Amino acid sequence: MILVGVTGGIGQGKTTVSRMLRELAGAGPECDLETSYIIAEVANAWIATWPPTPLKVTPGQDAVGLANELIKTLPAAVRQKLDTSVTSEQLKIERNDESLAFHHQLTGYLQARLAAGPAADELFPAPITPANKALHRQLFMWLGACLVVKVGPNIWGNALERRIKALAAGGQGFVTVGGIRSKYEVKMIHRNGGLVVRVVRPEAQANTDLTERFMREVVPDVEVINNGSFEELKGAVKRLHGDLAGGRLRSNPISPQRYRAA
Repeated sequence: MILVGVTGGIGQGKTTVSRMLRELAGAGPECDLETSYIIAEVANAWIATWPPTPLKVTPGQDAVGLANELIKTLPAAVRQKLDTSVTSEQLKIERNDESLAFHHQLTGYLQARLAAGPAADELFPAPITPANKALHRQLFMWLGACLVVKVGPNIWGNALERRIKALAAGGQGFVTVGGIRSKYEVKMIHRNGGLVVRVVRPEAQANTDLTERFMREVVPDVEVINNGSFEELKGAVKRLHGDLAGGRLRSNPISPQRYRAA
């Protein structure tokens, strides 16, 4: 099986490159893996335990208090979807500057839902899907980073690895793993015989989200420079796919092979 982990910042084109590679390989949608899909599964299991919308705070309660109340049911969702044990004590928000800064995405997400009132169902539709996940971005960013920091750096990589192995056992020949965000996920890709491709779009704005900062630790084997037209990008990805299919690429993080769109 050819395994390709794809990394890159927001707006670089990594989703497009992943899709192009699968299309060239004739791989089906089941061969499209991504941490965000697994985060959505955990988030959906968790949201299903929340009180009916609109969310409300009790007298004397604020967004931090509401967050800690909701966090009480998150460990069950983590156990169900990730087969990992965690306690609400590990995840809860302390009322100090450091904790408030770390958890600001969750509290910001809840404040937005509180402000929306009865319109929250429309503004933050459930279940979370690839089509609407941008509306839940703050929740995604918090959940992804929180479980890495509070539970373990391998938590998402382990979940991905189980799915990769299942696809390989099922005879799939080409799998992409999008959204590679940490050196631990890179090791997982290499451990399973894959390569890591970074997509770079020079004019895209830098992002300072926590998981985007984690991504800077990622050292790729291959780079796709998304500096041309859509058709030129397709040409670069086609060359990459040809080299992958021909077995001409090897892991080389010191001097990654580059495929330029223009």
